[in-house]
Amino acid sequence: MLPVSERFNEKYVILFLVAISFAARLLGAGSYSLWFDEALNFRIVSNAWNVLWISNYDPTPPLYYSILKAFISPTTSELTMRLPSIIFGTLTVLVFYKICRAFFSNIDSFLASILFCLSIHQIEYSQEARAYATQLFFAVSALYYLIKIVLKQSKNLTDYFLYGLFILLALYTHNISVFYVVGFNIIFFIHVLKDNEYSKFNSWLLINSIVFLAWLPWPIATVLSGEGNSFNWLKHISFSQFILSTAKSIKVSADPDSVKPWDFIFIVAMVAGFWQAFRSKERNLLLVIFSLSFALLFCVWAVGFYKPVFMDRTIIGSTLIAYLLIAVFLSCTIKKVKIVGFGTLFIIHLIAYFNFYTERYSENEQWKQAVSKLESIGADKLLVCTQSPSWVLSYYNNSGLEIYFFKESANGFYETEATMLKKIESKESDAFQDLKRKTFQPDETLYFIDSHCSKETRAKFNNMFVLSGVDTENYRRIKIYSARMQ
Repeated sequence: MLPVSERFNEKYVILFLVAISFAARLLGAGSYSLWFDEALNFRIVSNAWNVLWISNYDPTPPLYYSILKAFISPTTSELTMRLPSIIFGTLTVLVFYKICRAFFSNIDSFLASILFCLSIHQIEYSQEARAYATQLFFAVSALYYLIKIVLKQSKNLTDYFLYGLFILLALYTHNISVFYVVGFNIIFFIHVLKDNEYSKFNSWLLINSIVFLAWLPWPIATVLSGEGNSFNWLKHISFSQFILSTAKSIKVSADPDSVKPWDFIFIVAMVAGFWQAFRSKERNLLLVIFSLSFALLFCVWAVGFYKPVFMDRTIIGSTLIAYLLIAVFLSCTIKKVKIVGFGTLFIIHLIAYFNFYTERYSENEQWKQAVSKLESIGADKLLVCTQSPSWVLSYYNNSGLEIYFFKESANGFYETEATMLKKIESKESDAFQDLKRKTFQPDETLYFIDSHCSKETRAKFNNMFVLSGVDTENYRRIKIYSARMQ
């Protein structure tokens, strides 16, 4: 139990961390375009509750979409859609601080949490209407209670229960949580073996059995619905690419395509932290770091030999490992070195944050800007490769733009609902498939957006239309063409 004075101060520490974490994630979150996956949330959450909890279109589990359903309407702003991720991303910083407190002093935990709060990778996924920030909060919360189980000599059944609850919530938020379960079990069983804590085994087995049985309906529903084979666009990467991608996932700078000098400073601090942990024989902390690295990084890559899942989003847990090492670095240095080290890292993070905020470095498409371009040139008819991009186009369609998608099975074009309100109304009334086939005249002025086109579909467009580039460079994987019938 902490002294009263320290507990009193810690309340202010927690409030301060929550305040700056929320502000850092809120700033600018509503100012940039929805991207393809975010807009598809409208399609998914417009399902009825009984449909939402059976795999429907998206193989991601339903808990995040259930949370998002409370926030979404046809007129929902970008900021409102991203608010759940902002909230859970903020709470993740608080849990990270509590994990640090299990190993480090109040001040060292606070300093490491400030840096973690400003992590560009954490902020980016906390400003995205996807499941990753929510999943990480549940998984990190489960890790916190696992650490309490490992460090405590006596059995506290409440810790086991809360561990089970949070890992179950994580599993129902994103499938990547399976790798966290692997890592957590490695931590527990190595702890039991090295510390002879066999009395904890029965409680651990019981809670994990309950979690497994409670989670089992989801993978069964996914397999039966056929959604387990969705999204096979990822390719397995080599081991050298795995190392480079992992390094990219923890670097400080915002630009995903470059490495800055301060990235090397951050890595040096991480390596120093690892060396200090190894030298001081922090066995429990090293156990956590090695187990998480193996499960969340190596295993995610290795499973790609069967089904690739490795990408920046699926290894967001790498930042947790990186900043735990930064916490070790700060805790094992003398006061003057600590001040200089933290000051340097803090300035680096502020520069990276400012750069991220002003440049909006992201791999995501800029649909808002693309639609604005179409409006500025007076476009009134737009062609897209599939129906999926029409969701984000309808969200930004304020000028009566007619949107037509190519339907492979019918080898023809169909008009889709022009506004998000009509799209959701059609989806909810089961009129979603009653779309009108469209034929075009040779003299019609059309425009075509090349985004999420397969090679085969794009080849068909090339055969049907004469395409001339209007803007193929400025909207990140969105290319705008004028189109005339051949």
